[in-house]
Amino acid sequence: MFQAFTKAEDPVDTCYLVATSAGEVGIDLTCARMITDVTTAQSLVQRFGRCARFGECEGEIYVLSADNAKERARFGADLDFIASLRGDASCTNLWSKREELANLTHAPNVIPALEPRVLDILAMTSLHNEIPVDEYLRGQQRDTRYVEIAFRREAALLASMNGSDFDYYLKHLPVLSFEKLSEKASRVHELVTQVLTERGDATCALILPDGEKRGVLLSELSDYQLTNCLLILPENSGFGLHSGMLIRSDSEAPLDLSTIEHTHHPARLRFILPATAEYTPDKGQKVVFERRCRTRKY
Repeated sequence: MFQAFTKAEDPVDTCYLVATSAGEVGIDLTCARMITDVTTAQSLVQRFGRCARFGECEGEIYVLSADNAKERARFGADLDFIASLRGDASCTNLWSKREELANLTHAPNVIPALEPRVLDILAMTSLHNEIPVDEYLRGQQRDTRYVEIAFRREAALLASMNGSDFDYYLKHLPVLSFEKLSEKASRVHELVTQVLTERGDATCALILPDGEKRGVLLSELSDYQLTNCLLILPENSGFGLHSGMLIRSDSEAPLDLSTIEHTHHPARLRFILPATAEYTPDKGQKVVFERRCRTRKY
């Protein structure tokens, strides 16, 4: 079915391709009708090239806009440029407006030059260094900085653990890749502000890029850059997930994925008891590890 979008011949049956922005680069796709959301004019022009790419038909393109103040503030100039095309996205018309399009160029990701001395330092894997690797991968712009998010029911307890207890905990209950989502640091700060206004403060655990763990309140996250950090949130902190994205939500849906059976990992249950209490596992359960501390037993 995908081959129908790579050649000029009409397919026997109508086919639909739903794509992210990856569909606008890297492969010669074509279609007879395109529907796209608003983005920068440069990206839109790139997408337009995927409609009737081989000149096989009279293509139709629809650009959908939310038509609100927020979208106008972000893409106002880009929308004006698209409107100036007057419904003609042909190569000839776009070429005649190339100077206008060039003036709309947004600031590119500024990626520093990877010098030999930096490579030499990075090659010494046992040497602690403060080289900002993310700047070489994503650039130096603020909107390219990401933080990883995970949910654990015992996040507040993790925040209060000392270093050795926390390391012991992570040794047996690491935060695995399928539990984490990657979100822009600026977006996380924005959502934290909403949660603090609507719900109130909460305690979470923050793991810095160098591996240091800190127990912090949501209200204290503004003091941190968050770039390349792992933020462990409690389930009841006022956040939620929708289509794999972090949102503001009071949903009762389970967020601690470590307690849910995964294709390659069994459910990992935790019980927090007074230090003097004993736990008897149910049939079919086995104790993988336990840790006794001064006031609590993990």
